[in-house]
Amino acid sequence: MILWLSALLFRLRLWIFDLFNLFFPSHRLALSAQTILDRAIEAVGREPPPNSITRSPKWIEGLERLIPFDSGALRYSSRLLVEKSLVDATIRVIKMEILTIEFPKIFALSPPLLKRPIIVSGGMARSATTILQYLLCCYDDTLAFTLPQSKAVSHVDVARCKDGDTLKAMMTKGVAREIKSMKILKKAGYMLPDRIYNASETSPASCVSLLDKYLHRISFATLDGILIADSSSLNENASFSRLAYQRYLNDLKLFANLYSDSSSHQRLVLKTSFHSIFTDDLVDVFPDACLIRCLRDPVDAVPSLASFFYETRRWLCRSDSEARRGVGDFALRAQSVRCRETVRQEGKRRFFDVRFSDIVRDPISVCQSIAGAFGLKHDVAVEERLRAFLDKQAQLKKTKWGKNVYSLEEYGLTVEKIRQDTHIKEFCDLFGY
Repeated sequence: MILWLSALLFRLRLWIFDLFNLFFPSHRLALSAQTILDRAIEAVGREPPPNSITRSPKWIEGLERLIPFDSGALRYSSRLLVEKSLVDATIRVIKMEILTIEFPKIFALSPPLLKRPIIVSGGMARSATTILQYLLCCYDDTLAFTLPQSKAVSHVDVARCKDGDTLKAMMTKGVAREIKSMKILKKAGYMLPDRIYNASETSPASCVSLLDKYLHRISFATLDGILIADSSSLNENASFSRLAYQRYLNDLKLFANLYSDSSSHQRLVLKTSFHSIFTDDLVDVFPDACLIRCLRDPVDAVPSLASFFYETRRWLCRSDSEARRGVGDFALRAQSVRCRETVRQEGKRRFFDVRFSDIVRDPISVCQSIAGAFGLKHDVAVEERLRAFLDKQAQLKKTKWGKNVYSLEEYGLTVEKIRQDTHIKEFCDLFGY
């Protein structure tokens, strides 16, 4: 009931915005990367540091890629939400950069959490990377920093931060606010592993890590057009993706040093399919990372991703046809890039390969194998938590979410079109799909 009322109020606000735009067209937003950056700087109240990533041309290019679709296809209310989202993400990055300069001691420390090898769940998009992170965080010796910690930076007034205690108090208040949002979702019937914090910024079933924020909203993802921003150099020594991982490492140092629950025995679990594209840069910053590679037949993974893109765009666009426009080709390009990098990395590093069909058939056995490979403690208590989580997920799928039904044809795809892609063909030959 609570979730239903929240959704109704949200929709009502969108309709009001759209009516306002209908009668006052001069107030339509002109989404631009520079406008987004200017509003973020105004909100922070201070200019970014001289070497800020937000001052680079690549940052502006990244923001331009993230302004979705043809603006004429977007509803007015959608443009408002997109701009606010990008402004908020930029604010967090600027504040983190200021904090890095003004509190060097916090970032110089190497907390116990980062002295143990992190576990990374990557691979094909729509190949169960998210559910695998959920399952791995049912173990006593794992941990995932997610949205409340990331959004806590938004609540920090950098002008008032005088010492580490002040910074911790502000961030703790921000985390408490986001955990409250999470509790509302749980009351509405959604269940996540207790030690994965989740906020309502995206869908209730998602788990978006700090690095996902960088990758999806800042530099690498696009929502319409060419898929991935290239890793061309900001300077002669560092690619943009490597800088993103280095900044993420600073985020982790901040959170792990300020929060006492980051005990020495826990392992950090990261998740996003983008890790498979930027493996070289990830390993450069986290050289001892334990890499999980989730694999799925592209004939199934491509339409699944197209369906995901369509559902994301459906409420943003003015019509269903505009929401469907190009999502099939976009999903094909997205999976092709992942296939290309997966094949390129074969034999170059050690991966723990997990096939989507195995996770669906016997997820507990998959987790037990991963635990054995990476030194996690798999006991009766962990197995009980795994079964409880899986049972709850099955119940929610049956009673609330339903089955996601889609086809190749509705997104302009065919088996032949997918199989003929050069990188997908190499991927299928290598892994037997």
